Amino acid sequence: MRFSIILFSIFLFTACKKDKNEEPVKNKITLNTEEGCSFEVSTAGKAENLLGTSVILGSGQLSNQSFYRQYNISTSNGTLNLRFSFPSSMIGKVDANLFKEHTLYEFPLKLEDSGYIEGVVPELFFSSGSLFSQNNATGKVNIKSNESINGTNYSIYGEVEFSLLGKDAKTYFVKGYFWKKTL
Repeated sequence: MRFSIILFSIFLFTACKKDKNEEPVKNKITLNTEEGCSFEVSTAGKAENLLGTSVILGSGQLSNQSFYRQYNISTSNGTLNLRFSFPSSMIGKVDANLFKEHTLYEFPLKLEDSGYIEGVVPELFFSSGSLFSQNNATGKVNIKSNESINGTNYSIYGEVEFSLLGKDAKTYFVKGYFWKKTL
C-alpha cells in the first residue's frame, strides 16, 4: 500500500511538473512597434497574415445612458472594429468588465436596442472595403490591461480567435493578437 502511494505521488509530481524548456506563448511573441496587430487568417487550406500598425480607442453614447468603447485596429485588409457596449449600470466600472475573456455577440446590436442591454455586448466586425463582410464575427476575445510581454508593458493587449464570413461566401478563421503601448 505504501509503495502504491509513493508511486502515485511520483506520477503526480512528474505529470504536473512544467517542462523547463516550455515558454509561455507571450514570450514567443515579438512586438517591435508601439501598437499594431498580427492575425493569421485561414480558409480552405490557405493561410495568410494580416498585419497592422494602428490601434485607436474610441467611445460613444448609446440609448438610455448605455455607452461603448471601441478599438479600431487597422490591418493590411481593412479595419477590424472591436466594440464593447455597456449598460448604464456599468458607468465607472468599465475596467472590471472589459479586461477579461468575452464571447462575441454574433448579431449587430442596433441603437434602438442598446438601452435595454444588461451585460457587456462584445462585437467584432470589419469596416467596408475589406475582404470580409460587415457581419459580426463569432468567437472569443481576451482583453488585458497593463500586460508585460518580454519585459515591455502594454496598456492594451488582446488575443482573438474568431470566424467570419467573407464577401466571397467563404468562412474565414482568424487567430492572433493586437497591442498598444500607451493609451
